[in-house]
Parts: sequence; C-alpha cells; structure tokens
Amino acid sequence: MKLGAYDFKHPDSNTVANHAPLRRLFGIGETIHIYRSPNPHFSSSVDTYASTIHELAHAVHWDMAASDYRNANDNVSESWPVGVQWVLTKMIYPNYRGRPNGTPNYTNVVMDLIDYPGTEYTWYIPNVGYYYFGGAPIDQVEGYNILQVQNTLIGVRNLVAWKNNLFYQYENNTKNNLDALFIYWANN
Repeated sequence: MKLGAYDFKHPDSNTVANHAPLRRLFGIGETIHIYRSPNPHFSSSVDTYASTIHELAHAVHWDMAASDYRNANDNVSESWPVGVQWVLTKMIYPNYRGRPNGTPNYTNVVMDLIDYPGTEYTWYIPNVGYYYFGGAPIDQVEGYNILQVQNTLIGVRNLVAWKNNLFYQYENNTKNNLDALFIYWANN
C-alpha cells in the first residue's frame, strides 16, 4: 500500500485525506493521500494518524469486497472507517474521542456497536464551540468487536443489510436494540 504525505492543503477542498483505489493501477501511484489540515484546530499528529487510519480502513473495505465498496451508500462506506479510526487511534492515543457528530454520512454507529452506553461526551474547542462526540443519545447496544463489525460488511451496501448481518451472524445480549440504533443513524 502506497501512501503519499503532502505538507500542503488539498488544492481543491477542505479534505485532509482521501483514498482512490484506481491510483494503485500498475503499482505506480499512492492509493492514499494525506494533506495538511486546513483547520488549525485539527492539525495535530493525532489528527494525521486518525485520518491515515480512516483512509486505510477504506482500502481494507475495498480489498474485502470491491463491488460492495463501490456500490455502498455513503453512510456505510464512511461510517465503517470512522469506527476503525476511533478504535485504532484510541490504542495509540487513549484520550482520542473520535470524530465529532454532525458530518452527514460519517456516523459513529461502529462506536455505538462497540462502546458501553453513556460514553458520549462533548468537547470544547476555543473560538470554535462545542462538538458532540460519541454515539446515539439513547445507545442501548454494546459488546461487538471491530472484527465482527468488519466481517458483517461483506455483501452490504446499506445500513439495513449491515444491521441484519450483525443480528443474524453474532450472538450479543444487546442485539434486540440494533433496529433502534440503526434507525437513529439512518436519520442523523
């Protein structure tokens, strides 16, 4: 996997990273590009690490099931990397809170599948305001692990199929609450 790190802002957008599978054609280009953040409040090494993990999760999804990845709804193809970003970045930076809620399609559904209910919190950024981190306000699902969540992506192109795979493939004491959780994230 080739990654390109650039010490300048993305020329066309406010993005800090992107994954483009076709750039790996013939092994010449970098599949993942990482840029300097256009937002000075999110320009630390933690943010760079988290963005890199997010883009690597896109690459894993592509490698697992390219057709599913290409044809998945954005709330599936972006929510999976948000979850991986949260899990793996917390391993290196234990105080990492994850991506703030509020960006359409970049949901924290994976966090809700794994975490313990009530782990949601807010974070104040000077001169910016409050950001809400965490999952659904009424999160009654917990105890799945990142490998289980990843395995249920096969054949999935929407949140309903993902939820059904989780429900039928794994035993979990909170799985009867999956409908409410996925309905919440489908609407937020």
